[in-house]
Amino acid sequence: MARINANELKEEDDYPEKDNVHEAICRVTEEAEKQPRSVQSFFANDRTLVVFREGILVTIEKELIRTGFEEHLKITKRHLEKKLLHAAGFEEILKRGVEDIFVDWDFQRDKSYIIFTLKP
Repeated sequence: MARINANELKEEDDYPEKDNVHEAICRVTEEAEKQPRSVQSFFANDRTLVVFREGILVTIEKELIRTGFEEHLKITKRHLEKKLLHAAGFEEILKRGVEDIFVDWDFQRDKSYIIFTLKP
């Protein structure tokens, strides 16, 4: 899988709902962990919104990772964050139905990736 560098996003990667999406992502992230250091996003295609978050891990999560509980943490965080993301009103923000949401983390770099697949 090709790596996408969030620092290489350009102005043309903007979309009308971007500020509202970022605000909602920050609210959800703060409820689950802490306010992210940065949030970036772009549409990979008409139905796929990609969101990057950086600087979201709290101290207890870092310690769980250090002591070997990374997989348990990932499973728990995925369940919690997907529930919060589905309840956050992204269908209203994006003015489109959300088909599914995928969440993953790069714990070593304290980054997270969220993929929204939207209904046509």
